[in-house]
Amino acid sequence: MSNNRKKTVIFLAFVSLVLLTIILAGFVITLQRKQTQKPSKKPNVNLKTQYENPFDKKTQYVNPFSQYKNPFNNLR
Repeated sequence: MSNNRKKTVIFLAFVSLVLLTIILAGFVITLQRKQTQKPSKKPNVNLKTQYENPFDKKTQYVNPFSQYKNPFNNLR
C-alpha cells in the first residue's frame, strides 16, 4: 500500500468514527428526552361539596341569538 492510500484510509476511518459518534449522541439525547417528557396525568380530585348556582334561574341573561330557548325558532 502506498503512503497516500494509507492516509486516505485513515482519514475515512476517522471521519466515519466521528459521524458514528454524532449519530450515537443524537440517539442517546432523543431517548433521554422521551423518558423525561412522560405524559402528564391529570389530578383526580373529588369535590367536597357540589356547586349550586346562587342566582335565580328566571332572571339570568339568555342570549337571544343562541339556539337555546330562542323564541324566534318557532317562526320558521
